[in-house]
Order: sequence, then C-alpha cells, then structure tokens
Amino acid sequence: MADQDAAAVVAVLCTTVRLPSLLEMSAEVPRLVTRIVAGLPDRQRDTRFSSDALQALMRWTWPGNLAELRRTIEQLARRNPGRSISTVDLPPRMQQAPLRGRGMIETAEREAIVAALRQASGNRTKAAAALGIGRTTLYRKLQEYRIPASG
Repeated sequence: MADQDAAAVVAVLCTTVRLPSLLEMSAEVPRLVTRIVAGLPDRQRDTRFSSDALQALMRWTWPGNLAELRRTIEQLARRNPGRSISTVDLPPRMQQAPLRGRGMIETAEREAIVAALRQASGNRTKAAAALGIGRTTLYRKLQEYRIPASG
C-alpha cells in the first residue's frame, strides 16, 4: 500500500518534460553552432562554418545531442582556429551523413522540381518561374534534394 501511496504522490508532484532531440530540431543547428563559436576563446571565436558544412551538421543524427554538437564544434575550432570549416574538415562519419527519409510532400516537391527542369531544358530561371518560386529558392532546393545540375 505504501508503494501505491508513494507513486500517487510522485504522480501529483512531478512533471515530465519532454525535450526534443537535436535531430528533431535540425533547423536550429546553424544557430547553435554560432552560439557555441561565440563562446570560444579569442582566435577560435573567428572560426566560421561554410554552408556545406552546416548542411552536413544538420543531416547528422546527433546521438550525443547538444553535448556532442558542442564537443564537435570546439574540437574543429581548436584544430582550425580562425579558418572557415568546410565539409572535408568534419569527422568522416559526418561528411557522409545521408539525407533523411522524405515524406510525401518532400517527394512530390522534388519530383515537381525535376519535372520543371526537364520541361525548361535545364534552364533554372524558367524552371523557377514555372514552379512559382524564386531562383534562389530553387538553388537551395536543388542542394537540399541533391538534384544534379542537369536535372
């Protein structure tokens, strides 16, 4: 009976808070990288991350969550203080991070982009216009979906 009473008290007094994993918040990785770098010692604080490196970091699953991200950024900045970090500077396992599985919307979007490029004979400006998006958005999506230049 005492165990049930204790469990009831714990259930009333305790609140369970579920924090999302870094994997679930991958869009926040660039902002977190910037904050981590800002807190580093002098010369390391000048370290920058290229767009391709940030994309690879966003694709990584982060089994160690924020602690793993922090260690990784600190190690890279220590090894390359003040430099621009690109994908080749990342640990090999992160360089090879696969694209995450796509849902139906992402799959449809990718197929629409490929079809628009094919219809426009590879002309990205015409393809973007046909899709109703800006050329910059199209370039970003080509990278995101790893669509080759030929479409």
